[in-house]
Order: sequence, then C-alpha cells, then structure tokens
Amino acid sequence: MDSNLSGNKRILDLAPLERPREKAFAYGVKQLSSQELLALMIGSGVKGHSALSIAEMLINKYGSLVALMKIPLHEWLSLPGIQKTKAIQLLGMFELFQRIEKQELPQVKLNDPNKVYQCYRLRLGSLLHEQLIIVKLNNQFQYQSETLFRLGSQASLQMDYRDLFVDLLKTDTKKFLLLHNHPSGDVTPSQEDIQTTITIKSEGRKLGFQLIDHLIISFQGYFSMKQQKII
Repeated sequence: MDSNLSGNKRILDLAPLERPREKAFAYGVKQLSSQELLALMIGSGVKGHSALSIAEMLINKYGSLVALMKIPLHEWLSLPGIQKTKAIQLLGMFELFQRIEKQELPQVKLNDPNKVYQCYRLRLGSLLHEQLIIVKLNNQFQYQSETLFRLGSQASLQMDYRDLFVDLLKTDTKKFLLLHNHPSGDVTPSQEDIQTTITIKSEGRKLGFQLIDHLIISFQGYFSMKQQKII
C-alpha cells in the first residue's frame, strides 16, 4: 500500500455523527468537507485504509477536486485503493457534473462574459489539452449549439478560421462566441490569440457573422477580449 495513505483512519472508529454518511443524513451534504464528500463517492476502502483515508490521500496528492477531474483512467488505476469499477464511477461522476453545467446553457443569455464563464468554467477549466469551443447563439444571445475543436499544445489559438466559418454556415448562425482554455491556468492571451481573434471578427463581419466575444478560460479565472476592448 502506498505510503501516501496516512494512518488507519477507520470510519467505524469515528463518533457516529463524524462519519460521512451519518453526518450527511444528520446535517445535509453541504456540511461535509471535500474529503468527506469524496469518501461518500468512493464508498468503501481497502484493507487497513478506509474510504476517508483514501479521499484524504487523493486531496493531499492532487490538491483539489478540480485536479482530480483531470486524472485519466490509467492514472486512477495506479492509485492505491482505487479499483477499475471505482475509477469508472468517479470518472462518470465528474462527467455528470459537466453535463449538468451544459444543460443549464439554454436558459442563460450569453452576452455577459461572467455568465459565460460560470457556464463553462468546470468543463473547460478541467481539460488537460487546449480546446476551442464555438458557441452559436440566437438573436437573443441564447445558446443554440456548439462545436468543439482540438487545438495544438501551445497556449495560443491555432486554427484555420475558414473552418470556423464553414461550421457557422452549416447551422445558419449569425452570432457566436469563441471560448478556449489555457491548461496552464494563465489566461493571458498570446499575440497570436489576439491577432487571430481580430481577423476572425473582421472577416466574419464581411460574411454577416457577429463575434460577440472571445474568452480564454481556466478554473481560476477568465480573460474576455470584449471586456478588455480588444474586439
């Protein structure tokens, strides 16, 4: 067993209302710490180490719940106390969080960068690779659909903007947002990000498209090119 699993913190050794499941029943899940919530999802431990000990090891090792969302399956399977079924359950839980976030989109007007960020923070902020999302809007700035493009490994917007216009033409969309993530956490745009965005806005206008904003997103924050008067 990995030495990162510190101590034999058996849940049965805890007072009844200090055990995650009993505490949740008594006070509600909002009163549980991140470790306790994660222990609920893990369910059961392994010999000598409870679900709570494993949860604490994971938080200590990776630093946050968001970091856990970035762990690929093969890495989960290398962690002590995490078997194949449990790894799939945890990955499924994280995917469900992101789908819930996406399901809220049609009810929100996406002409405010802070609202856009709140709707995409979890999904884009947890990605390991840089990706670009084209978000298509109706005339009321409400979500219609989106297209995901995989970008290069550099922290810059690397794509042929003609592909973007072809995608917009297919769905007869006039208003759109560009969103992409910087996995490093630094949302400062590169000069290529800025120049490509200005070009997309200019060329799009000629074709009848309106670029509403381009946001660079990480879990820690965002950069809005409209807010910063770049476009």
